[in-house]
Amino acid sequence: MLTCAILFSFSLDANNLVGSIPSEICLLNLVQNIDLGENAFQGKIPGCIAYMPSLNRFYADNNQLSGSLPTGPWPALESLTISDNKFSGDLS
Repeated sequence: MLTCAILFSFSLDANNLVGSIPSEICLLNLVQNIDLGENAFQGKIPGCIAYMPSLNRFYADNNQLSGSLPTGPWPALESLTISDNKFSGDLS
């Protein structure tokens, strides 16, 4: 099992990844930047992402994500890029 004590940023963009975004991503509570863009992720964005205390940039554009954007405080969010997906509902 791979573990990482401190990770501030990771990018998996344009890797032809498929499937859903695992909720375990939220265990990276110090991560500040996540880039999952230009893949084939499906399903909803895990709700716990909206509660990640250090996340200030989240990119998930150009996927096949659906549902609504997670509600929550998004405590440190500065930039959110989710274009070219299949989301529904209002952005509040």
